[in-house]
Amino acid sequence: MKLQVNKDLLKKENKGILYLLELHLEDKVLVKIGITLRSKVEDRVLEILLAIHKKYRYYPHCKQLRFRTVDDPLGKESRLHEYFRSCNYTTEHSFGGSTELFEVDSSVVKDAYDKLLAGELDGRYEDNLGCADGADAEEGSD
Repeated sequence: MKLQVNKDLLKKENKGILYLLELHLEDKVLVKIGITLRSKVEDRVLEILLAIHKKYRYYPHCKQLRFRTVDDPLGKESRLHEYFRSCNYTTEHSFGGSTELFEVDSSVVKDAYDKLLAGELDGRYEDNLGCADGADAEEGSD
């Protein structure tokens, strides 16, 4: 069963939880940027972990980095996805939420999340300093 966000309901409700998770999956540390309309973010986290287990046959290490009820959750989630587009990670197996994973240092994503909610997030994350490939290239360039 593949779960999908009801975008019409999100537009109607216009409130939801914007969350960040750190997941250890496929020998990588990934950040998931997502939203939920559930009253507790933990319910969505358990759903994600179960979906991963069904595909990979193990439960990954998972850490909640940030979560907050916000206005226009879909717009805010889309803004963060676009901001980190160059760090988007494609998993070997598809599961509910697998397209919302980013291979980027979690501290960079937490900072962008905080700036977004404060109305201070500008531009796009183009320098790739926090992306795994970009970080490797940066280290080797000195």
